[in-house]
Formats: sequence, C-alpha cells, structure tokens
Amino acid sequence: MAAVPQGPPQGIDRRLGNHHHGSAEGVFEGQSVGYKRVLWLVIAVNGAMFAIEMAAGAFADSRALQADALDFLGDTATYAITLLAIGASLHTRASVAPVKGNRLAALGL
Repeated sequence: MAAVPQGPPQGIDRRLGNHHHGSAEGVFEGQSVGYKRVLWLVIAVNGAMFAIEMAAGAFADSRALQADALDFLGDTATYAITLLAIGASLHTRASVAPVKGNRLAALGL
C-alpha cells in the first residue's frame, strides 16, 4: 500500500516563507511576508465580494444575496483580526482566539 502524503503540497511552505527541515523551529506563527500577503489578498477578495453582493442584493431586492454578503463581511473581519494578531504576544493571540470564535458563533445564531 502506498504511503499517504502528509502536510501541505510540496513547495507550499517555501512559497509562504515557512521553509524548515522538521526541526522544532518549524512552528508556524504566520509571521512570514508570504502568509501576510495571502491574508491581505483574501481580505481584499472577501471585501470586494461583500460590496458586489450587497449592491446586487439591493438592486435585485434579494435578502438572500444581502445575507450572503454579510457572511463575506464576517469572513473579512475574521481575516483582518487574524492579520492584526500576527506577531503579537502569546497572551494577545490567545485573547483574540475566543473573540473570533464568539463572533462567528453569534453570526450563526
């Protein structure tokens, strides 16, 4: 039986600036420039989708599109909080995690 590959696809760590050789130093804390760049891209795409869907929902008088737009806004806020927490102290990052979780739970109600 063939071995099942573990972890990210070959090379993805290097593209995100997380190159390591399995040492204890390989702990990912999101501080790489590549990871931050990807987060900024995701924030921009989600923010644009929020604006597009909110406008389309208003134009079509569709509450479903507007609700989906709010989901994009929530995702944008979550990624923005993540970006702000990168590089912060362990205490700050630990404090941010439940805030993000509670906010997502509230949106689900």
